[in-house]
Amino acid sequence: MHSKIKELIIRGVDIAAIVLVAGLVMFFLLLQGVVLSSVVNAWRMDTYLPSIIGIEAVFLLFSLVWAPLWCLVHYRKRR
Repeated sequence: MHSKIKELIIRGVDIAAIVLVAGLVMFFLLLQGVVLSSVVNAWRMDTYLPSIIGIEAVFLLFSLVWAPLWCLVHYRKRR
């Protein structure tokens, strides 16, 4: 009886964690899409680029290149 309740609670916590992580990933992808469209539109305007575009470009470089590489390296170390 106790083991069934424990398994049910653990399964519920696992499902809640999966939903939370999936939601955070979707929010992060939405944020990257907004920033990417802002940077591309600013570069296409052929006008003065404000400094925020540079910060957004660095954010995109970090989030699209370095963060996935870091995750892959640490995942491979765990295996």
